Amino acid sequence: MCLYNQDKLTDSRTEFQRIVNGSSDRSKSLARQWIRVIEADLERLDALRQARRRLREQREEAQQDAAEEEAPEAEAAASVSS
Repeated sequence: MCLYNQDKLTDSRTEFQRIVNGSSDRSKSLARQWIRVIEADLERLDALRQARRRLREQREEAQQDAAEEEAPEAEAAASVSS
């Protein structure tokens, strides 16, 4: 459980799996429950990483679009002032 509290989720899952493979029935049951919690956390974190990546890509696209829109306006302004 200490590994879980330190956000070392994969290490924590490995240790709980070790318990499942060689302990009393009560310990195995608790370990299985913790494994389900850890796997849910790992899935949630992966979904968050993917969402952040998509947002970053969208932001970069928007910045590129804005830069492309500004370029013709800057050229037009420069030709008018010449």
